[in-house]
Amino acid sequence: MTVRAEKTGFWRSRYEISVDDRPVATFDGTTWKGGGTFTVRDKESYRVVARKFGSRYELCRLLDSSGTLSERLAVAERVGRKEWSITEADGTNYRFRRRSFWGYEQDLLGPDGATAGEVKRLSVWRGGALAELPRMHEALQVFVVAVVICMWDAQAAAAASA
Repeated sequence: MTVRAEKTGFWRSRYEISVDDRPVATFDGTTWKGGGTFTVRDKESYRVVARKFGSRYELCRLLDSSGTLSERLAVAERVGRKEWSITEADGTNYRFRRRSFWGYEQDLLGPDGATAGEVKRLSVWRGGALAELPRMHEALQVFVVAVVICMWDAQAAAAASA
């Protein structure tokens, strides 16, 4: 399954996300706090919550329009480091590794440590991501792409302020 996130505007952090060329979600990122929200196929709404200065993100289902959140469905830890992980509520664990020190590409590692998938940048200038994330359900694939986009946005903001 190929996941594609394309930025919809220049100033906003909004991305149209498709899986195998079928639109599945729109991710609305929050520029200053990190994280954001997305709805999968106009049914289930989720919030990506940034914690610990953007090194930890939580995926929660939105229960109602007032913003009430359910329990955590998944947690991304050590985001921005060379190696980081996502753990689902059922205990399923996914490990990622940045391909190179200066690069943006993130490899999904299999149980044996070999590359099993990837997330890479579509364009340095426009943003966006292209991902191959086998064996993950749609909401988790969107969460992975959203976390990586938030990480890239935070890195770009840090570089611009230096």
